[in-house]
Amino acid sequence: MKITNWKTNKVIIERDVNSIKELVEIAVKENISLQDANLRNANLQDADLLNADLEGANLINANLINANLIYAYLEDANLRNADLQDADLLNADLEGANLRKAYLEGANLRNADLQEADLRKAILINANLINANLIYAYLEGANLEGANLQDADLLNADLEGANLINAILRNVYLRNANLTNANLTNANLTNANLEYADLKKAILTNANLDDKR
Repeated sequence: MKITNWKTNKVIIERDVNSIKELVEIAVKENISLQDANLRNANLQDADLLNADLEGANLINANLINANLIYAYLEDANLRNADLQDADLLNADLEGANLRKAYLEGANLRNADLQEADLRKAILINANLINANLIYAYLEGANLEGANLQDADLLNADLEGANLINAILRNVYLRNANLTNANLTNANLTNANLEYADLKKAILTNANLDDKR
């Protein structure tokens, strides 16, 4: 079995193993870079990818349920439609990554770098985004119901039409963010910075806006 570079088709790693998951874990263990690896549709459920280098990797439709991606390097990776339910992405680098329509329910993205990441229509129900970097992130139509975004930086983020029902947004930085048509019902925005944020047609029913700035 082998893994190739999706850009050049060159072999990155080749071993006599039974599954792509096993091969990927060997690469990570041996510190072999999986930059631009073609892992489209790969079944990596429960994979241990701690510190993995997956920059620019093709992970479209990949199964990453409950995967360990702590400190993983996923800058500019394509995770469109990937299943990352309950995945651990603590401190992961996802800058510029394509997570459009990705399934991230219950995922741990605490301290993750998601600057300029594409999360349009992504499912982030009950996700942990505490202290995440979401500067200039694209979150139009994303489902963030019950997500914890405390202390997250959403400067200039686009949240048009996003579902933020019951979301925790304490101390969040939303300066210049686009919240047009967003649903913030029961959201906790205590001490949030909403300076120049666009809240046109946003739903704020029972939202807590105490000490907002």
